[in-house]
Amino acid sequence: MLLERSDLLATLEECKQRAQSGHGNIVLVSGEAGAGKTSLLQAFRDAHEGGFLMGNV
Repeated sequence: MLLERSDLLATLEECKQRAQSGHGNIVLVSGEAGAGKTSLLQAFRDAHEGGFLMGNV
């Protein structure tokens, strides 16, 4: 579990649940370099088996 990120992981979980109930979502994760954006998304992805698309811009 990422330290200090449980609130952000909970937000991602809520978005996933809305999508599973038929309401599509686009989630933008932004921040300074080194802020942990990739680690956050990897932790979320690792906790779930598919069902969503992740990409980098």
